[in-house]
Amino acid sequence: MITRQGFFATALAALSVIPASRADAQKPNEGYVASSDSIRLFYRVVGRGRDTIIAVHGGPGVDLESIYGDFTPLAEKHVVIFYDQRGAGRSTLPRDTTVLTAAAQVEDLDAIRRHFKLDRVILVAHSYGPLLAASYAIAHPEHVRAMVLFGPVPPHRGDFWQRFGKTMRTRMDSAWSAKAANARSGASMRRCCRDATCYSEAGGSSSTGSYAASWQAPMLF
Repeated sequence: MITRQGFFATALAALSVIPASRADAQKPNEGYVASSDSIRLFYRVVGRGRDTIIAVHGGPGVDLESIYGDFTPLAEKHVVIFYDQRGAGRSTLPRDTTVLTAAAQVEDLDAIRRHFKLDRVILVAHSYGPLLAASYAIAHPEHVRAMVLFGPVPPHRGDFWQRFGKTMRTRMDSAWSAKAANARSGASMRRCCRDATCYSEAGGSSSTGSYAASWQAPMLF
């Protein structure tokens, strides 16, 4: 059985075989990039190497710290640019929340690329991040060399969560069910699911579960 740590290690190690790009190594630093509509995007650059990775966190509404610990080992052989998406972390949360759109986030990612004068980049993304990374690749295919996607968001045009919850309920033993029932808060539910101990109902909620209600809905815009 492949553990979460083993999966991360295998996937991240695969990046080492990707040929070097034109990007120059950046010294570790933090700062801000201004988007086209004056949103300040916070970034952190770590590592040294012949190619550059842009790490795309989940959410929306989370921040770069959510993936920083897991993705930092990449800095041993690559330059890694972490950034907070608009409205998250240390980036600007605009008063007009109608500008928090997928299209704007795609252009924010391109603003990060242009700021560092990169031609083509590798995108490493988690959770909601793969949706953003894939959208970016569709909009700007000429600037993407490769993508590594961890735990992408599931399909949402069908009944994925209902089918997933029903299937998992039949496979949960009593210990898993008890842990799921106690995972009432968003943080507890997320931790429970990360431990692969619950993917279904939490505390007698609907078949989609608290995880779906708490995390899926904000992702879809």
